[in-house]
Amino acid sequence: MSKEMNNKYPRIYSLSTVGVRQHNNADYLLHHTRTDFTGDNGLGKSIIADLMQLIFVPKRDMWKPGTEGVGKNDPRIEGIPLNKDYVTHAYTFVNIERYQGHFITIGAYIPKNSRVPVRPFIVQKGEDFESKTLISFDKPLKATDFVNEAKQVLELKELKDRLLHQYDVHLKDFINHDEIQLYYEL
Repeated sequence: MSKEMNNKYPRIYSLSTVGVRQHNNADYLLHHTRTDFTGDNGLGKSIIADLMQLIFVPKRDMWKPGTEGVGKNDPRIEGIPLNKDYVTHAYTFVNIERYQGHFITIGAYIPKNSRVPVRPFIVQKGEDFESKTLISFDKPLKATDFVNEAKQVLELKELKDRLLHQYDVHLKDFINHDEIQLYYEL
């Protein structure tokens, strides 16, 4: 493959998981051409596809697990967070490199409670999300940015405050139908 093909932007730079079973607080750098997830059964390969789906289609009624139909207990969105008492939610996100060294982040807040909606989010340098022009920042986010010093997954409000104060970036989450449409447009 030519060097020109390898430098096409935008591209997905990394996938991160926070509080996710089998992938707790992990950052996966993705190759610019191809990335494969391999391993034995039960290691969590299918959940990677499930997480990507949640980022790009963050609606419960449209989500189809990668292992649907396998066994009696098909996976559910609320089964994605770690099975620990203190974990009430998880996050997954991708850093998109818009051009070399300039990123935006899109992801999903994943609740353990089925009555709480999945909430997609976008992180950018600017605070204006209505203009539909996203402003890049110069450092990709990592899973450790989403946890506190005790390695506990931050609540959404705490996360927004942390990202603003530590990195001067803004996180906007989208909850209702109209907001999620804006998420798709952005």
